[in-house]
Amino acid sequence: MLRMLEALHVGDDSLVLEIGTGTGFSTALLCHRLSPEHVLTVEVDPQLAGAAEARLNLLGWRPAVRVGDGELGSVGTRRFGALIATCAMPDIPPAWLTQTRPRRCWWCRSWCG
Repeated sequence: MLRMLEALHVGDDSLVLEIGTGTGFSTALLCHRLSPEHVLTVEVDPQLAGAAEARLNLLGWRPAVRVGDGELGSVGTRRFGALIATCAMPDIPPAWLTQTRPRRCWWCRSWCG
């Protein structure tokens, strides 16, 4: 998980969309790196989302935790600086592309997103 977050290359003011909250572990790491206001996480399972949100709140983190289909990303018009998915997808969902801002890739130096 740490390597995935390092590869994300987020800046201090990045708005991050996380797909697949799970236990909330990676969400907590993102909150620590950025701030809870810069993290929105989506989980398909309402029980997992509720348990993760409770854990995060106990730690003092209050990111936006949403229950929904991660393939659809986040409902609304916000565009994120980065997206991280901890779930499997056969292809990159179109919603992920429209909900992220283009940025220069740190690895290939081309424009991604």
